Amino acid sequence: MTGQPGTGPAVRVGIGMPVFNGARTLARAVRSLQSQTNPNWSLLICDNASTDETPDISARLCGEDRRIRYMRHAINVGAPANFAAALHGSPGEFFMWAAHDDQWHPEFIQANVSALDQDPGLVASVSRILQSGTDDQPLLEPGTFALDGSPRANRRRFLRRPGMNSRIYAVYRRAALAQCVEPDTFWAFDWAIVLRALACGRYHEVPRPLLIRNVAGESSRWIEALPRYAHSLPSRLVPLAAFTYRVLRIAEVRRDPMLWLLLAWWNSRFVAAILYSFLARPTWTAQRLLSSLDRT
Repeated sequence: MTGQPGTGPAVRVGIGMPVFNGARTLARAVRSLQSQTNPNWSLLICDNASTDETPDISARLCGEDRRIRYMRHAINVGAPANFAAALHGSPGEFFMWAAHDDQWHPEFIQANVSALDQDPGLVASVSRILQSGTDDQPLLEPGTFALDGSPRANRRRFLRRPGMNSRIYAVYRRAALAQCVEPDTFWAFDWAIVLRALACGRYHEVPRPLLIRNVAGESSRWIEALPRYAHSLPSRLVPLAAFTYRVLRIAEVRRDPMLWLLLAWWNSRFVAAILYSFLARPTWTAQRLLSSLDRT
């Protein structure tokens, strides 16, 4: 661990930045966080065994700002475990994950912390989000709408329209979020976090775009990313099976027939997408689904 933890009374927001080979954009993302009007934060860069210049850049950033710390895993532990390490290694009443290729408006932290301070019934607050990295102008992410009803209604509304689940980059009450995160690797682990968090409170939306997310190619590359989360052929052919098993352990989810239908619908959509990919590009799809099957 490099850097000194900013655990004094001024630190209200812990920021966890999970990163793997993020050298190209890491410093820009950190500079964006340093421009926040609310300075009461501590940043933990959680390096998932990067092979580029990420360690050197992180060390320099730690030397420049005592609020920044750096932790490196000896081996790649997977995205869910790295997200969990970033959370559990961070101080503060509130917590947010920060992607190493995103950028924040200076008022992002303050606007969301103010919403949480004003309403104790909120578990999280996120601003509207712009998606960048495409050939067109940045677009508003459709999946940050407020979830301000009952826990049952909020779960249903989320699963109907998760979008790219950019709400995972909200500002959370850290103690509540810590109960909702597990290090196990499975596809849609971020969806599971949101569904669990909704048992702890509501999601607020700040009605201004205060975060720019780099989403270039994410929707088109998901089959390529799948082997990093699913380590057996059955789990790749039915990507949401592990997610479904985990969320059905939540008693309130099991008791809701509508959620069973929504889970079945999403499972069928992902299976259909893989079948379509097989029909359109059989060799390409087979190579990706069969890659690294010896991984344990």
